[in-house]
Amino acid sequence: MPNIADVAKLARVSTATVSAVVNGRDSKITPRTRRRVQEAIETLGYRPNLYARSLARGRSRLLGVIISDIMNPFFADVAQVVQSEALASDYNVLIAATQFSVHRLHDAVEHMIGMRVDGMVVITTEME
Repeated sequence: MPNIADVAKLARVSTATVSAVVNGRDSKITPRTRRRVQEAIETLGYRPNLYARSLARGRSRLLGVIISDIMNPFFADVAQVVQSEALASDYNVLIAATQFSVHRLHDAVEHMIGMRVDGMVVITTEME
């Protein structure tokens, strides 16, 4: 997987210039340089590292949703509403189903904390 340094090398620019183009902060970059960066991105198939972006910004734009059972209409409806509202606010959603297991609930919470979600909705029957 190509990284930002690969794009910079191919476009003959700095990684800061690539970052500016990728993040839309390229007002001081000439059209010719912007075009070279965009061509390098396309040639290499570069995709921004969302983990690195999250670390740099201090926000993941992710919400975690933990429910007991995805097949249960109640939990499925709640997850759908949370996802719709999240998308309207430019957030993505990670959904985990515990299958009524306290162990899976614990693992899901730990995983979402590790993913640095910006918020978490936990709607389960296995919590005290």
